[in-house]
Amino acid sequence: MQLAQISPAIYQTQANKDRVRSELSNSLDISRLLKEIDSRPGLIGAGVVYFNGFDVLIVREFEPVCQIKPINVIIRAVPKNIVTASQPTNGALELQNQPMYSAVREATSTGIACGAAVLSWVVIIGSGMAAVPTAGASAAITVLGYSAAFASTAQCLVGAGRTGAVFAGNEDSLAWLDSTAWYNKTMIALDVVSIVGAGSAAATSIKTLQNLKAAGSASVLQAMKQMPRHERKRLTETIIRQMHPGISNAALKAYVRAGVYPARYTATQVSHSLKMQLADAVGATLSFSGSAMSGVIRNPSQAKELVFGISSTVNAL
Repeated sequence: MQLAQISPAIYQTQANKDRVRSELSNSLDISRLLKEIDSRPGLIGAGVVYFNGFDVLIVREFEPVCQIKPINVIIRAVPKNIVTASQPTNGALELQNQPMYSAVREATSTGIACGAAVLSWVVIIGSGMAAVPTAGASAAITVLGYSAAFASTAQCLVGAGRTGAVFAGNEDSLAWLDSTAWYNKTMIALDVVSIVGAGSAAATSIKTLQNLKAAGSASVLQAMKQMPRHERKRLTETIIRQMHPGISNAALKAYVRAGVYPARYTATQVSHSLKMQLADAVGATLSFSGSAMSGVIRNPSQAKELVFGISSTVNAL
């Protein structure tokens, strides 16, 4: 800001000058400021002008101590309603944007829940289609898997309703709903079931990686494309031994000759099962993310009054 731009406002009464000086004195130590300015070689004797947005106060006239060309230090008061780095938003702006924040939060939670629900049903349907009479080639369809899928679906539907209520301006209804004990306990129960299902999916994925490593597979991606015959044979034997701990080689071969188990799973079965488990792992990640954002993982104390029991047996690929 140039001094010429504010100079017309210099002509004011003495009372007004005293008021502006008092205003400046309340904000900083004028004497200390002048000493600080004069301690800079290039600013010795510089004029000091204060401008509060309406009035101008010449704190000190320019003194040609070290230079002839006038130089002035302009002090500008920050308007009260201006957004600064230290005060990014004011109360009115925060209140105005609150509906948008709520809508984004609800929509994000809904998207995560619906994504987890879709992947859960894709895995359940896909695993059923890939299931073979001998079992083990695809992820087992268990009560736990169905429970997690239903829980995620319920969370998706509730989230969609909440998002619609926010966009419709019915935040008061949501506030009342959030204050009811039955609703909170129901949502906590759904969250816990989905988390347990996600944990089961994660455990199955880890077991699958261990089985692939035991079979000598170079990588999951390679196994999804085309797993060699000898690796599929070792993988099949590994799965049979896990289903029958302590089984002898003779008994294993007898099962295979009798057609109870295949000599080796087909490349298509292995590939499809790995794709289903990859989808299951992504769904588990979404479930954990949703809970971490607004569920039991974010606030574990929510579930202290609830007890859950789920029994399930999961066979990994």
